[in-house]
Amino acid sequence: MLQKLEESKKDVEKKVKERTEELNKLNETLEELVKEKTNENIRQLETLQQQSKLASMGEMIGAIAHQWRQPLNEISIAVQNLKYDYEDGLITKEYLDDFIKSTKKVIQFMSDTIDDFRNFYRVDKTQERFSVKEAIQRVLSIQKAQLQNNNIKVTLLGEDFEVVGYKNELQQVILNLINNAKDVLLERNISDAKITIVLKNHTVIVRDNGGGITPEVIDRVFEPYFTTKEQGKGTGMGLYMSKMMIEENMNAKLSVKNTNEGAEFRIDFDE
Repeated sequence: MLQKLEESKKDVEKKVKERTEELNKLNETLEELVKEKTNENIRQLETLQQQSKLASMGEMIGAIAHQWRQPLNEISIAVQNLKYDYEDGLITKEYLDDFIKSTKKVIQFMSDTIDDFRNFYRVDKTQERFSVKEAIQRVLSIQKAQLQNNNIKVTLLGEDFEVVGYKNELQQVILNLINNAKDVLLERNISDAKITIVLKNHTVIVRDNGGGITPEVIDRVFEPYFTTKEQGKGTGMGLYMSKMMIEENMNAKLSVKNTNEGAEFRIDFDE
């Protein structure tokens, strides 16, 4: 009897050991799968971020092209006038001083635009306390000419406030929201087109008068690769990445709703 019990005990211990080894192997396999999937998700996210950033850079380069058109025309006209005035014998020291001063001013404006662009895409993963209004004004300074050329009026209202986070990422989000509004206003040929940005109670509101988002798609606008634009005119990544940057890196929430006139995007920061 004792021998049978001993044999039974050994048999149970053997089976427990075998099952334990199987569970350990399964656990190791699961850990490897989780690690592999995590790395795969990280790679996919990095790819999505890069795609979004490249699309954003394309928009910004287009804005700079608009921004430079007027100062380049000013320099071209000034140089042409200099040639004619020289031929007419009108060149004096005072004339040259004024010419140099005005030309330097235009060149400095163009240089500042490049600085804004470089700072906008500076790789900086250090959080800082910054003025939200100043960050938005930086974006508007680059977008101003492009919006004016398309007869779109932009207004920035409300009281400034400060947040702690990544300034460049907030600027990219604001740029995406402005460009989305601009595209809708142009596609729908809205007269008296307007984009209004309001700062209120630690909230940034970006609204337009483009008629709003159709009820069928408003719940999908933050999905990756979702776009209502024609093929080749949108990646469907702008709003998705904007939501990720705001909610994962800025301790805030990005949402959208329709108003009587158009769409309204809200960035609500924790106070």
